Formats: sequence, structure tokens, C-alpha cells
Amino acid sequence: FLWMDSTQAAFYSLYQEAFVKGLQRDYAGKVQTLNVLITNYPQSQYLDDALYEQGRAFVQMENNASAIERYQMLVRN
Repeated sequence: FLWMDSTQAAFYSLYQEAFVKGLQRDYAGKVQTLNVLITNYPQSQYLDDALYEQGRAFVQMENNASAIERYQMLVRN
């Protein structure tokens, strides 16, 4: 994390936490963690990654309407 400022490091740490939750098939936890990222770091350069991963989690949860919403947000950003 030496190349990142503290905000980027915090975002990246939470992003990795969400990613691991997805690997553990804790999709609801992944969505919740990514919501924190999207809400608290809306200007992050990694926002598009968070939206994409959240969409993937919704697909895994068979919540297609929310997945589509996230992918539409991704396209608008």
C-alpha cells in the first residue's frame, strides 16, 4: 500500500474484503461491503470495479433487477 494514499488504501482494503466474501459465497456480505465503498468513496478510481462486482453478487443471488441496476450505474459512470 506504499504507493496509495490513505483513502485509496482504505477503499482497496474494503474492496478486497468484499471480494473474499464473494469467494466464500457470502454474496449478501459482499453486497453490504461494496455498499460501504460506493457510499463512502463515490469518487474513487475503483468505483467501476465495485459496481461491477456488486452486480455479479446480485446475479449469484438471482436478484437480476438489482444486478441490472448496478450495471446501468456502471455504464452511466
